[in-house]
Amino acid sequence: MERGRGSSSSSRPRETNKTIALKSEDPNNFPNIPEEIIIDILSRLPHQSLCRLRCVSKHWSSLISDSNLISLSKRQKVIVVSQLYDGSFSFHSIDQQCSVENVQTPWEKNLDLCYTEVHIYGSCNGLFLLGIKVDLYLWNPLNGYFKKVLSYHRLTHRYLSSSVITSGLCYDSSTNGYKAVMALTPLDPCDSKCSKCVMVGNFRRKYWKEVCFPFNISSIRSGPVLNGQLHWFACNTNFLSTHSIFSFDPLVDEFKKVPMPKPSKDGDEFILLGLGVLDGCICMIRHRQCNVEVWVMEAYGVQNSWNVRFVINETFRVCSMFEPLCCTKDGKVLLREHIGYDSGHVNVYNSNGDLDRDVPRPSNCNYSMVAMAYEESLVEPIDYTWENEERRGIATYVEHFLSASSRTMTKGKDSKWHLLEDPEQEEAEETPEKRRIR
Repeated sequence: MERGRGSSSSSRPRETNKTIALKSEDPNNFPNIPEEIIIDILSRLPHQSLCRLRCVSKHWSSLISDSNLISLSKRQKVIVVSQLYDGSFSFHSIDQQCSVENVQTPWEKNLDLCYTEVHIYGSCNGLFLLGIKVDLYLWNPLNGYFKKVLSYHRLTHRYLSSSVITSGLCYDSSTNGYKAVMALTPLDPCDSKCSKCVMVGNFRRKYWKEVCFPFNISSIRSGPVLNGQLHWFACNTNFLSTHSIFSFDPLVDEFKKVPMPKPSKDGDEFILLGLGVLDGCICMIRHRQCNVEVWVMEAYGVQNSWNVRFVINETFRVCSMFEPLCCTKDGKVLLREHIGYDSGHVNVYNSNGDLDRDVPRPSNCNYSMVAMAYEESLVEPIDYTWENEERRGIATYVEHFLSASSRTMTKGKDSKWHLLEDPEQEEAEETPEKRRIR
């Protein structure tokens, strides 16, 4: 029996050095599986699984964070932020099955904030641009990424909603960095440098730059990011005038017009109610001759490709503000509606223009509600050093104006922003990197 056990033991395959090496081999080495197949498999997984798989190894983390995989694995969602009666905020998301889930508040729970101090300024690549007082943050609700990226002293006005007319977030692929675009009203009418303008904030280079906007700035409303361009719309003189759609190119910091549908024979006066993206196409909702029409530009930039997708049948809602958000899995459309002084609703419409159903919202929601479409992703921008510079007491940014000289703002010991006027002091506080940027 002893001999049998010994014989059995000796017959088992021995663990050679090669076997041990294979066991300890890095899990990202798949010699028989092409990397494009691995990427295809990963792109089909839920984002929560991808977040966990990033911990397997550095190579997997890099592979999952790759821009190609991120673009393959995007899922459309809607974020809804509501102010509650107790002054707190409620975040929840709506997916393409119209399922509603709670989203954790990005800031610490003990942070005492009122509704005038928190704003969502835009969304791009799964990231949101949040404004908390004078500070700007990038936030990814999927993986919890939340980082301060820049400040702006002009956001100190206590009536913040009147100082920022509209805003947006976009991505500059030439520098691998994000930019904030803000249309602002003057905080001080006597200050020529604070005239009504559109400012672009560069998070990587830490400057604010005034850019030309070719229309009446007081009539601007925000829209989506599509094809790497931020879209807004505006009217010539008043709310009932002809509207135009503009795109902002972050590569050159310039606005240009997007072709509108050709005017009809019986005139084409309309009110543009909102912009969005449906099935990868720019979409607008407009009120014309007692109809609320949903138009889609099927080939971007081609005027003749504008077509009416459907007409909303409930004519009693013609005074509403409509924003197209996204399509559902069964081909219906999520729209955000704002009627009179209510807090707004997210409703589902079918292809015939009939109201299908409304999406539930928190029962204790107050009058304030923001709904914004986004594409869920794993993006986590790196190399933003603003918070570190604030801790070291060297946080500064430069304002560049079209009709006035540039000026540098610095954060004092009183935590307020001050104009840096002393050239010797400015030279002493500048780093080589800041001198290169300027």
